[in-house]
Amino acid sequence: MITVMNMKKITKGLSRSLSVPEELLEKIPVVTLREKGNLWVENHNGVLSYGETCMMIACKREILCVRGKGLHIKAMGKKILHLCGCIESVQWE
Repeated sequence: MITVMNMKKITKGLSRSLSVPEELLEKIPVVTLREKGNLWVENHNGVLSYGETCMMIACKREILCVRGKGLHIKAMGKKILHLCGCIESVQWE
């Protein structure tokens, strides 16, 4: 029987073998903010709401709320979302 602890050990071993971060295998959201105007969200589940001042992004267990000015989606794929604009705050809700 596979338990949560066994899955974590399997995921950890697999990530080492494949040389990839554990987060990618577990579908844990990874948020990267660079240069104050570029934000990447990996392993997202889609955009819930979209506006120039607020974006709500669905993730595995929570919602990521990005607030700012002139927010827009620069690129969006199945796994990675790239937002641009004057980002003022990023919060989990």
